[in-house]
Amino acid sequence: MYLIRIMALCVLFLLIGCQKSRRKNATNTIRAKKTLTPEQQKQLVKKQLYDIFVREIEIAGIVVDEHGAPLKDVELFYTVHDSRKGSIRHNTVLKDGRFSFKYEKCLAMDLYFNKDGHFRKKMVFSPHSPNDWAPPKWKEVNLGNGRAAIRETDLKVELESIGGPWNEMDKYWVSCEFSPTGKWKGTVFTPNPDYSEENRKKWSMKPFLTKVVEFPPGNIPDNCIYLTAPMTDGGKVLEIEKTFQLDNHKYWFNIDGSPRYISLNGKGNLAFQEANNLKQIDPVRYDGEWELLMARQLKKAPEEGYQKKVDVIPAADMEYRFCYIKVFDQYGQLAISPPNSIRRDKQERVKVGFHLYLQPNGSRDVRSMEGAPYFRSKPKAKAAGIKKKGIRKGHYSYLLQGKVQDITGKPLRDYQIEFDPNKGYGSIKKLSFADKFSLETTSHVVRFCVQKPGYYAKPFILYSSDVAQLKKLGITREGKQIKATDMIVQLEETGPLTPMIVTSLMPGDIKFKVDENSIGISLRIKGRALFLDSKPYKIPKKGVPKESILFVRGAVQNGKIKMPLEMHYGIGGKGNGVIPFTPKGKSKETGILLREMKDAPETGYLNEVKLDAAKKMNFFFFKFDDFYGKGYVKFPPKVSKNGKQLLPQVSLCLQPNKSRNVRTK
Repeated sequence: MYLIRIMALCVLFLLIGCQKSRRKNATNTIRAKKTLTPEQQKQLVKKQLYDIFVREIEIAGIVVDEHGAPLKDVELFYTVHDSRKGSIRHNTVLKDGRFSFKYEKCLAMDLYFNKDGHFRKKMVFSPHSPNDWAPPKWKEVNLGNGRAAIRETDLKVELESIGGPWNEMDKYWVSCEFSPTGKWKGTVFTPNPDYSEENRKKWSMKPFLTKVVEFPPGNIPDNCIYLTAPMTDGGKVLEIEKTFQLDNHKYWFNIDGSPRYISLNGKGNLAFQEANNLKQIDPVRYDGEWELLMARQLKKAPEEGYQKKVDVIPAADMEYRFCYIKVFDQYGQLAISPPNSIRRDKQERVKVGFHLYLQPNGSRDVRSMEGAPYFRSKPKAKAAGIKKKGIRKGHYSYLLQGKVQDITGKPLRDYQIEFDPNKGYGSIKKLSFADKFSLETTSHVVRFCVQKPGYYAKPFILYSSDVAQLKKLGITREGKQIKATDMIVQLEETGPLTPMIVTSLMPGDIKFKVDENSIGISLRIKGRALFLDSKPYKIPKKGVPKESILFVRGAVQNGKIKMPLEMHYGIGGKGNGVIPFTPKGKSKETGILLREMKDAPETGYLNEVKLDAAKKMNFFFFKFDDFYGKGYVKFPPKVSKNGKQLLPQVSLCLQPNKSRNVRTK
């Protein structure tokens, strides 16, 4: 019995030992397979990505002038885009003009070479990607595992000397529009009657005033720059698709279907001459500065040989077309990028916008000064009356004083002015005045709005650079002071205002369809609410719907909407209809133009009228049943891609009390 107990204890100890051994082995196994935390996994993936995609850059060279002579004491500003530390900026001075850099973990480098008396030079070093559309800019070495390195150790960075006069040319914006069927637009240059050397120094005034004007084809204003484009027999703008080869890569000009062939024209004291024999600069290596380097080659404008027309056709090796221009007695230059500057819309209208530069001193020195040193720029003469301290650069001291009247000249008292002295940065002040107002601030743009119950509010936005606007308001500008001591603000009385129902119908709410039933809007009133129900109906060939339905109708040609657009609109039903209205004001704000529509006519409504395609907004009074209102249609309306649907945008203001008073705020 005793022996059996001893044997049982031995077996028990043996089993306990095996259990501990298994537990120990199991614990070791778990530790060997321990998983990373989410943050550790993120860091591991990030490290692996850096190891694969990190770039290496090694560059060295010397800075020289255009004759190859080394330049000393060159300022170098450079940014290293480090793969781990972000973008780090540095600056140094190259005593002997030599530089050398090597970064093993770098995504890219930006270098700016700068020296007084020379144009700056920007160089960007970033490795080439196999998916890039252009060939590599720099010599590269494949390091394997997806890594690449730039190896440019014998660079010669050429800085062009400025030399000659410092040309501070005037910059003008030119906008033109060509339409095969409608009106054209061009930019008219008019000598500034207030221009003088003194005003130029004080107010940065330019010798010419420019204005974009609209005119019928063939009725071109004097001294106007306008454009034309060749047409196909089908009435469309001719497209020229061009390609060019560069290092076995093909580049397409005509990517988005826009026209690539236009002609600039000048009437009156305007003429052009194309700049030929320009040295071609590598557009890939100098991407971002290519236009600047090309334009700088236009140094001396020709004295003769100018023509009223110049064709802008892209060449296979040049994206921009450069021209000399003569405006009255001033010479200048311009550049147009056909792939980027010229656009065409669905109505075949061609639009182009560009800057031109004119030399105001009358000389033929037209070289662009863009790219001249800006880290330590050429000092400018201080204008008279400018203090060294107290007024921030670009700001002016405003003092505006005056009175408020109604449109008959009767003085108004007890009004408010919402005053925004700092262009809307949370600084609007509400000021009350019993008689004469006085506003004072220091800024470059000043906004204020004069308000009085029973009168329309009158907003003002004053730009320190807009001398014509200031002069029109009786405001003078001398040096850094803009002042008015007897300013007159006139407010128009609103008359009796009653609540109106305002609604906007977006494109698609009303549809004219060529092959199917069109969609109109059924108009009805319930209480003080205007109900608008979309209702399909078939437009009769003659006549209009018998119900109170707002509809549009488009002209059809060959099974599609006729181009150029011809559109009719109206309201069906006996006694219903619309009456077109032409505002006298020239404001660009729709709400201000609607104010002119105060009392709707009692009679004279037509079920259908033709929309005036020359106006972007067609205003109208309308009547249905016993209700009156006003509204407008935007032009041009949208046309579906298949050319079979007309989708206008209409806004309505309805008077629900059945009166003809349709005044709005």
